[in-house]
Order: sequence, then C-alpha cells, then structure tokens
Amino acid sequence: MDLPPPPNHYQTAPHMSVRVDTPMNEGPSPSTIHSDASLDTALDSFSAAELRQLLRLAVQKHPSLASDITSEYVQKASIGASKTVNFVHYSNSVWHTLNSKPHLDPVKGRPYADKAVQRIANDISSVATQVRKESSLITKKNALETLRKIGRSVCLATGVVGERVKDVLGSDKMFVDAMVKVADSFAEDDRRTLWAGGSGTEIVKRLEQLDELRRCYRVFDGLDVVLRLLKREDGLDGSVHC
Repeated sequence: MDLPPPPNHYQTAPHMSVRVDTPMNEGPSPSTIHSDASLDTALDSFSAAELRQLLRLAVQKHPSLASDITSEYVQKASIGASKTVNFVHYSNSVWHTLNSKPHLDPVKGRPYADKAVQRIANDISSVATQVRKESSLITKKNALETLRKIGRSVCLATGVVGERVKDVLGSDKMFVDAMVKVADSFAEDDRRTLWAGGSGTEIVKRLEQLDELRRCYRVFDGLDVVLRLLKREDGLDGSVHC
C-alpha cells in the first residue's frame, strides 16, 4: 500500500541545518589564577632557609621529590662545569675607566670620579657573582686572573678619578670579598689539578705580586686570605707548598 504524501509544510519548507556548538577549551578559572597568585605571594614571603625547610618537609611526604631535585642539581652542575666564561672585558673596562683622557684630566675628571667608582664596583661584583663551585676550572681561573688585573689597575691608578677609586674601593671590603669568593669556589680536585699541571705556582706568584703592590699603596687589606685558600697543605707535616 502506498504511503500518503507528506504534508505541504514538509514539502515546501527550506532545508535547515542545525549546528551544535561543542564547548571550547577554556582558560584557567579565576579561582585557579587566584590560587597560583596566592602561592607565588606565599613563596615570595619565605626566606631561603624557610624554603629549604619546606622542601625537606615536602620530600618527607613525597620521597620521589628528592630524586627530582637531585636530578635537577646534577644537570645544572654538569652544564656549569662544561661552560667556560671569559671575563677579560671587565678588566679592560676598568683599565679604560681609569685611563681615559677625560678621567686623567685634573679638572675634567672630577665630575666622573664617583661614577667611575660605581662602574668599577659593578665590574668587580659581576665577575664574582658569575662564579660558583660547580663552575669549570677554566672559568674560575679566568675570574681570578681578571680580578687580579682589576686590583693591579686600581693600585696603579693616577689622576683625580684614579685616586678617588683607590681611596673608596681600596678601603672597602668588596674587592677582597670578591677574590675570596672566587678562590673559595676551587674544590680540592681543582687545586690538585692546578698544582699537578704547574699553573698553581704561576697563579700564586702573580697574586703574591699583587699582595706586595697593594701593601705599597695600603689598600685591599686581607688579600692574604686568597693566597691561603689557593695554597695546598701537605697531609704529612702540614707545610704549605707553592
């Protein structure tokens, strides 16, 4: 039996397609953003010692964190040990600051004096802050040699700017502290390598020359600490070898 024809409104109505909107991926909810911001604020409020304590507590609750932290440290140390940093541009910068013609002029140099002090202080700090215990031995040697050259330039500086730099930085602890920081970064293996290769003798000799020079100008008190850190002690009789 034939079916009856469809009603007229089905025959004449235009074809309509219905689009179903699928929910799009939405960003983090305001509560999540607020939570992250609150966490950042909380973390910023803790000191380094307090953060270490929190990490220890977290590791106790989640032992797998210890492995993650150790892996990150090993990777960071490996990158630092393989990277070589050259600091020669800092010693060159200090030399030019002290010896440029305007700075040597007794009249023209006066307005530059305090700026020169700050610039050289920044150069010294920049060298020291880039050296860590995990840095490569070459990087440590480069930093020590650069600071030695800076110290020598300051000792021999003349003119209004030079005398101002010598007066301020020569009596300040920052230069010696920077050298001590670098010298202290040398691990026992670093020292053994220095002395086995013979470069330790040359390094100490140059530092001793700087120590004599700075005594003449009565600046950089405490530089002898750097020498003690780099010299090695004989395990049998305690004598010092250079």
